[in-house]
Amino acid sequence: MTINSTSYNEPIFKAAVVEWLSAKGYLQHDAVLINELPISNFNRRVDLVVANGKLHAFEIKSDLDTTHRLIGQIETYLEYFDKVSLVCSHKFVTYAKLNLPADVEIIQLDFHSGQAKTTIKQRGRTNFISKADKYLSFMTKKDLVSLIKSQNLACNIGESRTDLYQKISKLPKSIWREAVLKSLKVKYSPGSSYLKRKELMKPKETEGIENKPMNSSDFCLRGFTNAKEHKVIDISESMARNGFVTNHAVEVIPRQIRRF
Repeated sequence: MTINSTSYNEPIFKAAVVEWLSAKGYLQHDAVLINELPISNFNRRVDLVVANGKLHAFEIKSDLDTTHRLIGQIETYLEYFDKVSLVCSHKFVTYAKLNLPADVEIIQLDFHSGQAKTTIKQRGRTNFISKADKYLSFMTKKDLVSLIKSQNLACNIGESRTDLYQKISKLPKSIWREAVLKSLKVKYSPGSSYLKRKELMKPKETEGIENKPMNSSDFCLRGFTNAKEHKVIDISESMARNGFVTNHAVEVIPRQIRRF
């Protein structure tokens, strides 16, 4: 991946990470790559997650980021994911090694003559999550009920998630882990395919762009100067289901159907 720029923001870093994951074989077979996965009752969002036999979280800190939330982010991620990796600019490596647990992988990402290069600064470890409730939080209540019934256990949709977690926690760990991974793959496969093509963050489209959430003003339609004058559709909910999070409505004008 070659970038002709001297400032490297999060979209550029994320694009480089996606390419690195692909080159390392992380995205082979039915692996799913998830962008901005919400966890902990939406209190945190993970930059990238790979679901493929285990849940692997990647936090990204670009040249333009800070570390003021990093420790809290990583502490939370370790409760939900089997492995946690920090991919960061060189200026954050020393801080990360001094303040993050040894279980966390630290990957330095540099750009030399516009070419991305990764260096492992701390190997980290995989610790498979053994507490069912954290892992099961990725599943919908409907899927939880289906899982329990598939094991010939009694339950109903009216039960609390806590009660459902308790029932599932009595099952072999391999069963509920596999169910969670399958659920995530089904839910995020469309968005994952999009990310794997790296069309979300082409470097030439991100150079010099300030890191900020998308909003409706970021989308334009040729031939229209004011979308409010036309019938529009809010697609933000659909985008969120595929991991593309916005802080505002994303409104688009449906393609006109020409009648002959």
